[in-house]
Amino acid sequence: MDGNNDIGALPGGAPFNARTAVGGVLDIPLYDDTKLLTLSAELKYHLAKAWTVALGGFFEDYEIRDSNTAGLLNYVPGSFFLAYNDGDYKATVGYVRVTYRW
Repeated sequence: MDGNNDIGALPGGAPFNARTAVGGVLDIPLYDDTKLLTLSAELKYHLAKAWTVALGGFFEDYEIRDSNTAGLLNYVPGSFFLAYNDGDYKATVGYVRVTYRW
């Protein structure tokens, strides 16, 4: 997802006039730019008529590029997030499952 925070201000208004010295009201291009890759697989083997064994796993790779996580100043100084952590991560999970059907 490639998000942009498109900000505008009417000419002559207080927000417009307050930002003219620094180049005007600017958009926030790094706004919740995320990538998510998820892979999962499972292999089942039937031992007998009622028994099944499964071996499986998941892999997830999450990346976020946001003005809050990119080392820029917080554009919402009164934000309600207190020391949140929404950084990148990679996770791998494996499992074995035994099933009995009757």
